[in-house]
Amino acid sequence: MPFDDSNILSSQANILKEIARGEPLETVLQSILKLLEIMAPEVVGTIVVLRRARKSVLSVHAKELPTSLKTLFLTNPVHESTHGLIDWVIRNQARVAPTGIGSDPRWQEGVWRQTALEAGFHECSAYPVPLGQNQVSGVLCLLSRKNDAELPSPAALEMIISFLAAAISKHWASTALREADEQMRLAAEGAHLGTWEWNIESGKLHWSEIHPELQKQPSQADLSFDSIIGSLHPEDHQRVTEAIKVALDQGGKFNEEFRTLSGNGEARWISCIGQGYSDGGDTPPSFMRGIAMDITGRKKAEQVALEDAERFRFLAEFLPEKIFTATKEGDISYLNKQWAVYTGLPLEEVFTRGWRDFVHPEDIEEKSARWIHSMETGEPFEYEHRFQRADGSYRWHLSRARPMRNADGSIRIWIGSNTDVDDLKRTQFALRESESRSRLAMESAGMGFWDWDIRQGTIKCSADHNRIMGLDPDLEELKYEDVIRNVHPEDRAAIDYTMHQTVRQHLDYESEFRILIQGKVRWVASHGRAYNNEITGQAERMIGVVRDITVRKRYEQKLRNQQQELQGALAAAELARDEAETAGRAKDQFLAVLSHELRTPLTPVLMAVSSISRDQSLPKHIHDAMQMIQRNIRTEARLIEDLLDLTRITRNKMELRREPVDVHQALKQAIEICESDIDPAKHRIAQDLKAQNVTVQGDSERLQQVFWNLIKNAVKFTPEGGTIHISSRQEGDRLRIEISDTGIGITADALPKIFNPFEQGAQASSKQLGGLGLGLAICQATINAHHGHLRAVSAGENLGATFIIELDTIKD
Repeated sequence: MPFDDSNILSSQANILKEIARGEPLETVLQSILKLLEIMAPEVVGTIVVLRRARKSVLSVHAKELPTSLKTLFLTNPVHESTHGLIDWVIRNQARVAPTGIGSDPRWQEGVWRQTALEAGFHECSAYPVPLGQNQVSGVLCLLSRKNDAELPSPAALEMIISFLAAAISKHWASTALREADEQMRLAAEGAHLGTWEWNIESGKLHWSEIHPELQKQPSQADLSFDSIIGSLHPEDHQRVTEAIKVALDQGGKFNEEFRTLSGNGEARWISCIGQGYSDGGDTPPSFMRGIAMDITGRKKAEQVALEDAERFRFLAEFLPEKIFTATKEGDISYLNKQWAVYTGLPLEEVFTRGWRDFVHPEDIEEKSARWIHSMETGEPFEYEHRFQRADGSYRWHLSRARPMRNADGSIRIWIGSNTDVDDLKRTQFALRESESRSRLAMESAGMGFWDWDIRQGTIKCSADHNRIMGLDPDLEELKYEDVIRNVHPEDRAAIDYTMHQTVRQHLDYESEFRILIQGKVRWVASHGRAYNNEITGQAERMIGVVRDITVRKRYEQKLRNQQQELQGALAAAELARDEAETAGRAKDQFLAVLSHELRTPLTPVLMAVSSISRDQSLPKHIHDAMQMIQRNIRTEARLIEDLLDLTRITRNKMELRREPVDVHQALKQAIEICESDIDPAKHRIAQDLKAQNVTVQGDSERLQQVFWNLIKNAVKFTPEGGTIHISSRQEGDRLRIEISDTGIGITADALPKIFNPFEQGAQASSKQLGGLGLGLAICQATINAHHGHLRAVSAGENLGATFIIELDTIKD
């Protein structure tokens, strides 16, 4: 149809009028679609209007567009998959000449292509609706169900696109204006903003509709100037009136913040701006106009912010970390006192020098880059670096900063800390070294590491683990089934049960089992521990080690065999011991009977010899013979008594008559008894009795017998002219007695057996000097019965000997 057809001209005129009158966008677009239908009846004209953000479609206008396509456009963000042709035009801001929908590679994929084909469309073209430079406000699509459909002429298309651009841009502009008006209205309401006009001549003051708290009498819109001035807070009255006078006299602006008092005495803050105006010429101002805003909320917020800042500074001064704040641009605005303490400098100097002077030179560039990045992006700042201490040393620090934002999300200030983490870094380094040593130790000990992800059923293994288990050392992750594959068939079920039972019961895992590698059996020990999810309490992971214990198992088997042999030998030894004990008991019984039987006839013999010796008429040689017989009988009786004592000791039947005993007195009596043996040998007796508390609870005769026996042994085994030293000293609540000599001494091999019955320290000497070897055994048993201790010390043969007695004392 020709371009200058009267219908087309009429439609054009009508569209221009609708745009000029500001008709709704829907009305204008329907008129444009009718014009398109007249110009190109073979195509379906479709107008897609974008939202101002151009991320989604505001509306779709077409006469015959299928619902499926319209729904697709409206319900999805603009994307090549759902908007194909439209998306391409918007992204490229270019026109699409008529092209096949199914064949054009620009939208081979996506829902749009399939939906358009299902609707019966085969060909399409599209034209962006421009809005200024590099902006698109909509897209004009021409869809046809046949190929080579007749389109409007290029001039007609340009005209239609210009209509669309004008209509959409006007719609956007009017929408933006309405939104701006609404935002302004809401802002005025939210800010409690109002206008006022003061007639200076009449004194009348007219307020616009404003928050009631801005007026003393909320129900009246017209008030007098004096009533408003009268409502001012007394502290602000003079300042405000003087400011008004200056503004009127000098023709300047009035701009003050002040408080007004309401009827109940509540104070509210008002921000008031005004300008004086005259009727013309050089006449003084006759009225003043301005705006007023209730800023009570802002003032309260400022007060709260001030108090918060004070609280922050108060808390920051007591924190051990170095706290700082910075402006949104990154300039330091506050440092707490810890900065001065740490650097050893006044805070003013720390501010002046700046943080760069204290950060290690090698860390400055990286820290600066990260700080700048945080300032530009608003992302939290965090960096570990070295920081100089007052003593000049550099220590590792962790610097952190987070932005404090306003309600609109903009950054108000940055708050941060600088924490000394040098000790932590050293601990972490030591931990890494420890872990390295642990790995080395595991490798040296032939251990392998495993980490079982219970939920995934996978196990991460070290190379040593795989070598021990007969698996490929290069595999770092295996399935659970692969790991137990080489376990001996007889052990596999038990191992599987133990593993899962350990997980269920939250126990530590420990097992030993066999593995088969190329037909050879090896033993493996495995230890592990399960780790639970803190929320569910279920085991999610188990970590452990394995080691080859084949050699140990072989030695254990060998040890079991030896133990069996040893048990047989022990049984034989036990039998022999029982037999020896039976024989010993028989010997003790025999000695007891023999001693009794021997002592019984000696008593009358001794009495008879003693009686004969007292006869003064006997010749001297007979008298001396009687004395010799008497001495030998007493010696024989002493030997028999020793045998009886040994029998009592063996049977645990030694009886003690316990009473307080003066040990020094008992020692002196024992020395007197031995004088008959000491004098002929020309021995020197040296006494050093220094102990203060010498009273013990014991049997006086038994203790004297011990001392007598030890002194007599010293006399017996010390060559003529030797020295016998007897001493005592206090050791806390214990009394220590030492009897030492310069005699033949005790050999090292004889010393451990010196207190055994029938043992003699020097066999040759004992045979020469006589004795059965019972004295020391009886002495030790007697001291033990007194809860004391007796031991012998000797440097060796011919170096003398010392016998040490220790007894508990009692208070006098």
